[in-house]
Amino acid sequence: YEEGDSMVYFDSLANGVITIFIISSTWLIVVMAAERYIAVCHPLRARKLISLRRTRTSIVLVFVTCALTTIPIFLEKRIEPCLADGRRVLVVRKRSEQSVTLRRILWSLFFDFIPCAALVYFNLCLIVQIRRAKRLREQMTPQRSSLLRWTAGSATSSSKAKRTDRTLNTQASVATAAELDTLKGQGGGSGGTNQRSVRGRRPSDSALNSVTATLVAVVILFLVLVSPSELLKFSISYIGASACQEQMVWYVTNFMQVLNFSLNFVLYCAVNKTFRHTLHGLVC
Repeated sequence: YEEGDSMVYFDSLANGVITIFIISSTWLIVVMAAERYIAVCHPLRARKLISLRRTRTSIVLVFVTCALTTIPIFLEKRIEPCLADGRRVLVVRKRSEQSVTLRRILWSLFFDFIPCAALVYFNLCLIVQIRRAKRLREQMTPQRSSLLRWTAGSATSSSKAKRTDRTLNTQASVATAAELDTLKGQGGGSGGTNQRSVRGRRPSDSALNSVTATLVAVVILFLVLVSPSELLKFSISYIGASACQEQMVWYVTNFMQVLNFSLNFVLYCAVNKTFRHTLHGLVC
């Protein structure tokens, strides 16, 4: 690079900046999966462990930690002034290859294999819990139907007794209506609405299948698109590859990682209605 060319700084710093965003995205997915795991599999503990403040704190900690752990990458290259054809130029050189190899081993462990194992564990637990809840609902449905039939039969058998005293029935109805009006005025007459909303909040089979498919897709995308990246980058230096082949591996693996995070975003938008509404409210 010529002296004064700002691209020399981009060449020496871009890898570190890009890495910060890649590993931050990875660990943000892990944090989100961990919160979903706690909320679904340990709902009683979730009241104490999960809050908006702690979620914000965890997001900030992820970015700060990833930025601090990326410092060695910024130190892997140095800018040296040299003379070429009688003019002064700047050359970007790599530091010791041993430090780069050690850093890549630690990188593969903490930013590839551990997140991958955590994602697999959290999502498998979620899928098992969702399927267990689905089976429990299917088992409870016949009992609920028999209870409704028993209630209807009881109401039919007692209808004759109710007809014997219409005056008391009318007075009771008037008193009940008055009490309901009072409760509505105090904000307590929304029992029917609450029951309807509770029934409406019960996930259907299609919703459960969509959530399960989403969780499986997240794990598969990470295993296919993110996990091989560090393994390829680590092994490329031991097979005697040329500089062109090494650059090609970097381009392909970077594209795979970006594709993974982009597909996750599209996946959430396509499946999760709440996510779409929140995104729409945030943008519009």
